[in-house]
Amino acid sequence: LAQIALMRRWASTFAQPRDARATQGLVVGMANFEITIHSGRLRSIVGIEETSPDVYVQLICRLDGKDTEFARTSTCQGSDLVPQWEGARFAMQVSDGASLVLRMYCERSLRADLLCGEVTIDNLPEIAARVEKNESFTPPEYTMKKRRSKRGSLLCSFGPVAEPSVSEGVLSRFLPADEFKAGLAQLLDRPGDLKERVRRRFRENADTIGRDGLLAMRPDDCSSLGMVLSQKLGVPVETFGEISQMFYRFEVSGEDLLYEDEVVLMVMTMLFSYRDSLLGPTAELQQLACSIRTIQLSERYDIIQQLGRGGEGEVNLARNKSNKDEVVVVKTIAKANRTESVETTSREFELLRKLRHPQIARVFDIFQDSTRVHIIQEFYSGGDLSKAVETAKRAGSMPNERWLINVFRQV
Repeated sequence: LAQIALMRRWASTFAQPRDARATQGLVVGMANFEITIHSGRLRSIVGIEETSPDVYVQLICRLDGKDTEFARTSTCQGSDLVPQWEGARFAMQVSDGASLVLRMYCERSLRADLLCGEVTIDNLPEIAARVEKNESFTPPEYTMKKRRSKRGSLLCSFGPVAEPSVSEGVLSRFLPADEFKAGLAQLLDRPGDLKERVRRRFRENADTIGRDGLLAMRPDDCSSLGMVLSQKLGVPVETFGEISQMFYRFEVSGEDLLYEDEVVLMVMTMLFSYRDSLLGPTAELQQLACSIRTIQLSERYDIIQQLGRGGEGEVNLARNKSNKDEVVVVKTIAKANRTESVETTSREFELLRKLRHPQIARVFDIFQDSTRVHIIQEFYSGGDLSKAVETAKRAGSMPNERWLINVFRQV
């Protein structure tokens, strides 16, 4: 009965994202036109100091005063407050009285995403009639508002619906190998849509066992979720084969539970890793996030001496060419040696760059070349933990568990 009610509710709305990825494969009728979101222009965002924030656009159906999200674009960096998307296309189906609402959000890691502004498009029947004549067109930029104040603009275009190459956003395990790989890459090409589908499956399968009655999952629950996602997404169940072990990598609360955001991050990480294992180290996958600039190390720094070398890279002491008084530590990591997916690696680098803590060496910059990633960090000459232990011993203090606890409290 719940499934029937859900289908009826979706059938009363008007939207079906391209490849139908955001509707879990529910067919809601023939689409009338396709909207492509190209770019936006933002004024300065209150509470955000960056000039290149991570932003995405949420697509919402507004019908009878009720808003229903059905899809979103991927997250991109709004370089100089001008975000641009490539091929963010969604198919629309018009119902009487429905409006399309486009909301732009600034993505934040530790707090709720910040609404930048929104656009309401009410003339959907007029757009559908124009596209019905096989006409593609780009109207003037839509003004984006927040609390009646102008906050920027969005550039969109409309045209006939293109045929999706992956039917209803679900892969078939009986496809030829090459088609399956291409379909998997396409499925993961829309991480925003895919995350929403994982969230819905989480809410359907989780229990109110978390703190304050929040939905959460135990290790066994995550294994069951892997089976469900395997069926709904059309990926082999072995994609989530070690999900109960991966559980503890993402369990950070100490409650032996995973909450919604943690489960979504875990599932996406496993899907991206599975994709990389199939596709191998292609040139596209070797290139990390576009927000990590491509620069040659020799353009910025002179190497003074090597401080260490390991299985994944090396650490060097270097001098800034533009400021001879600035000495930094350069950690160089080979891309070919990474064990994580591109998305996971990029996310970790982005978080590292934003980290600010008085007891942790500051990261000044991160950039990449064709084969390596370079992390530019503050230089501490006091040594590492092993040197601190030796110094304590020489001073007559025997390091024990309590001594180590005091050290880690500083961090």
